[in-house]
Amino acid sequence: MNRTDRRLRHLLKNTPPPVDSDSAAHFDRVLRRLTADSDAADAGKADGPARWRIALRVAAAALLAALVILPNVSPVIAQAMEEIPLLGSVVRVIVVNRRQWSDDYHHENVEVPQISGDSSLSEPIRDINADVQQLTDAVIAAYEKEIADVPDAHIGLDIQYSVVTNTEDWFTLRLTVCHIAGSGTTEEHFYHIDKRRRAIVRLSDLFSEDFDYVSVFTAEVKAQMEQRMAQD
Repeated sequence: MNRTDRRLRHLLKNTPPPVDSDSAAHFDRVLRRLTADSDAADAGKADGPARWRIALRVAAAALLAALVILPNVSPVIAQAMEEIPLLGSVVRVIVVNRRQWSDDYHHENVEVPQISGDSSLSEPIRDINADVQQLTDAVIAAYEKEIADVPDAHIGLDIQYSVVTNTEDWFTLRLTVCHIAGSGTTEEHFYHIDKRRRAIVRLSDLFSEDFDYVSVFTAEVKAQMEQRMAQD
């Protein structure tokens, strides 16, 4: 295995799937850089072996793109890939509720995700989906009530998601909820799955039960806020 092959394998295992245009563009840039570096390294070598190496890299790059991109755009392909043991546990995200509209007073841009994947991860997937659904249902209901109560108020709601990490060992989903009413408030909720343990991981799991990490983090956040306020 040459240096390019090792880098391609590393990219496959550690690059999150490009589920949106920004991450897909990043993936494309990394892949192009890898192949460009390898082409430069082949300069001056015999034409025959060089062509074979380039052909093999193109095939590897195509396989890499297929393995990373396809599970997130085709449920059928993702389900088939789950049956291949060497690929590990596949987790994919689908949008079950998409709402987008606006008028002179209101703005709504909502994407409610749900995750699915290997049967071994059914319990954490079920729990995360239930929490995401409960949270988004409550936020949307509150937004609709606010519109009904004050129809001429300028308010908006954005619910978006992103896959932060989706590797052989780990999956992280970020859900961002932004409510706009005069000023704006933004909440970010993170959901983590340890694929090897087949379990949800929470922040509290990183600390012993008797450690008050909330107070420590709160004090640190306040200290940084005071420092920045003093500066500007």
